[in-house]
Amino acid sequence: MASAMKAVLLGVALSFLTLLPHGHAAEARPDKKLTVAELPLQDVIRFDDQVLVNAEEVDVALPPLTPRPNMVTVLRFRAVSYNPTPGGWNFNAKFSLNGNALERHTSAGDPRLIGRDAVYHARGRDWQLFSGFMIRTMYAPDADTGDAMIPDGQGASFAFNISDVARGVDGNLLRLSNMRRTASTDPDRDLIVTDIEVGWLDKSLLPKLPDRTPKRAAIGGAVSRDGLSLAQAAGGGFTLVGPGGVELLVETGLSADRQAESQLIAEDAESNGVEVRTTDEAGEADFELRAAWANGVVLERALQIRDGLLHWTETWTNTGDAVVGLPYQQRVFLRDELSSFRLGGDSTINHLASSATNPTVYLGSKEKLGSGFGVTLESDWLRLLSGLRQSGGLGEVYSLHASLQPGDSIDFVYTVTPVEDGGYWTFINRVRERWGVNGGTAERPFFWNWAGRQGRMTPEAWQKAFGHLGKIAVSSWQTTHPWMRMGYDLHLLETGQYPRLSPGAPRTPGTMADLDVDAYLTFAHREPYWADYTARVEVLREALPDAQLVHMTHPGIEAVYLPLADRWPHDGEALRGPDGELFNSPHYTRAFLGETAAKGWQMTYNVPRDGSPYQSITLRDVERSLDEANGDGVYVDEFSWEGPTRGYSRYDYAQSDGYSADLDERGNVVRLKSDNAYTSEATQLKMFRAARERGKYFIANGNAALRSVNELRALRFREGGNGVGAWAGAHLATVPLILGNFGDQGTTRRGVFQSVKAVIENGCVYSPKECNLVLDGPDNFVSKQYPITVQALGPGVIKAEERLIATRSGAYAWPGRAVEVTLYRYDKNGDLMDRNHLPRVDIGADGVLDVAVPADGMVIAEVND
Repeated sequence: MASAMKAVLLGVALSFLTLLPHGHAAEARPDKKLTVAELPLQDVIRFDDQVLVNAEEVDVALPPLTPRPNMVTVLRFRAVSYNPTPGGWNFNAKFSLNGNALERHTSAGDPRLIGRDAVYHARGRDWQLFSGFMIRTMYAPDADTGDAMIPDGQGASFAFNISDVARGVDGNLLRLSNMRRTASTDPDRDLIVTDIEVGWLDKSLLPKLPDRTPKRAAIGGAVSRDGLSLAQAAGGGFTLVGPGGVELLVETGLSADRQAESQLIAEDAESNGVEVRTTDEAGEADFELRAAWANGVVLERALQIRDGLLHWTETWTNTGDAVVGLPYQQRVFLRDELSSFRLGGDSTINHLASSATNPTVYLGSKEKLGSGFGVTLESDWLRLLSGLRQSGGLGEVYSLHASLQPGDSIDFVYTVTPVEDGGYWTFINRVRERWGVNGGTAERPFFWNWAGRQGRMTPEAWQKAFGHLGKIAVSSWQTTHPWMRMGYDLHLLETGQYPRLSPGAPRTPGTMADLDVDAYLTFAHREPYWADYTARVEVLREALPDAQLVHMTHPGIEAVYLPLADRWPHDGEALRGPDGELFNSPHYTRAFLGETAAKGWQMTYNVPRDGSPYQSITLRDVERSLDEANGDGVYVDEFSWEGPTRGYSRYDYAQSDGYSADLDERGNVVRLKSDNAYTSEATQLKMFRAARERGKYFIANGNAALRSVNELRALRFREGGNGVGAWAGAHLATVPLILGNFGDQGTTRRGVFQSVKAVIENGCVYSPKECNLVLDGPDNFVSKQYPITVQALGPGVIKAEERLIATRSGAYAWPGRAVEVTLYRYDKNGDLMDRNHLPRVDIGADGVLDVAVPADGMVIAEVND
């Protein structure tokens, strides 16, 4: 137990700690002087400009680039995605040298980008330049316009340190890739790359890596247990030493200012303005602490080593008589070294406004590779309210969205996991085990979209599309009306078949004066579509008895006629924005309604609160699809409402959940709001159980943001098109599925195979989109990933009860018992090797399998029954 420390009352005095703005420690730096264009490259070699049409790849041959002492080899160019006028930006480009994608960091972990930050601020928010192998480019007519689109004037300018991937002999191959991959041949989809050149830059001109971690003295009075050593500082912070000797420091502040110094510091000194007391009357806790701020906020914290983890619980209370903002800042760093970070599992970013689906911060030691600490946000409200960021060796769990009502309190629970070997993957697998997410099975691949549809699907058409793939599930996307309710309404409006008023009846307000709203709101027009879907289920079942047709639904979007929106049965659950107006997604309104939008219609969002009419509507239709239509399952879009950017449909300003709020730059409450991820919890549980209780298929878009939903072990994918870094958000799903809406989605077998391997390299499983016709037989590299019940994840390896999937050779401790397995070996093109004589291997009692992966290929080892 800790010794009792002096009890004191309270006070606040803020001082400042210089922190970087959003940006990697090595990139947001005060000494940066040279822009991309100003870098004084030596012996520059220039190359022709390139214009890449939609989905095109172009190779540019470079000469040998011999390394030079005290210099780095640099590739410099400008790039935009063509648009006649400035029009925003997106991840539209990929650049590779000698087969190595030029991502945010070099192989040594240093910044690859020179002369500009990897994050830029525009339109009131921060934008990441990199997403795995994809690079954000400006929509602009030319590079000069693209440069001018962001404040530093370098929107289209890039300079990469390529010293780690450039060859000094035999020449080099630079591959430029336009990542916009649709069927369009419109020139507006061109990638324009100009001013391409290589040269050498003096290392003295590279910015130095700053160290932003506070320097703290050692703390006395530690408690040791389970190989861990925990010490509570008189200053209010604490430290934890792991079995390998790496030491984690934790400090706390309460401020919306990123540069504000922590008030509870990890040192035996007076805290910065906030008076604290610790006690040895802690019950089962090793340490307890109470801290109070001048605005009436009180923090009570308990720390305990148990089961090889640090259990860290705290309660924040508002003792005042007015609502207060709660802009907490929990800062974590390693003593005497700059750690590497994974925020929400992503090693390529420095900031996540929200990471409820993978609420973790991993700090990796660079001194003792494989060692580090994983911080897990265990409790729901902590997951929902927190953002994650890192800079200069300093990681933060913080909030600009938390508030407390007078007399109210909120409980937060964290754990800290020490890691001796295996780094992030050891950590995240331990979280998966503790959270009980292992054990859910993806029985078959789910095709969200597919190739080969010609008109209405006949048994012959179904056979041609899927008969060669074994057991599959397929969405209703390419039926005429794929979405429950919404699709039926949209088709009615699109075809002009809506019910009309008789000539003499009073006219309807707005531009659709002939709309008979009373008749429309009976929704009788939906009935023919239900009958149509029921017939489609039977056609598929006749053609492919082992296949499943999955009905698509959305738990929030509806088409509403704005002049009479209050007549709609779910108006009470309509989501409102900060201005009190109906929330509108212009993208979906345009995409779904087309010209009908000009007639006064809008796609609105409605929150399915527990016990609400809209929840009843949503659940009734799911049950009807599974029962009356005899459907095989349900797909739910935007299931978790967890919006990682905290925009879009994440919040409803018509309601307050008691904690969510918008805070100003001083941390004061501007307005209250309700978090839809929290509000929709009961509906999420009921929708899943409606399918599970009937033994039907269930899959959702978006990963769980709440522990109760994690525990469902429901199938859900993350959209691959959101960027490679975002895939880590799936690491706490029962099967971490990534939808194949990125890269080659179905043009060539080899292209799809490359996408599959990229997913596995990131510890996830590929969920197909429209690649059915390029796959060859039921033993193809997509179908053979299923069924799968995950045991552990790793970079380039998925261990499951039924199979092991590997893109890297090695000796794998799997399946942990004596068993015979069949090896499915795929070459670089995705073709199955040894098709007529598949190797069978007996694994001994040690349960270890030696895997030799073919060059640029993949191996799936399947347990024989």
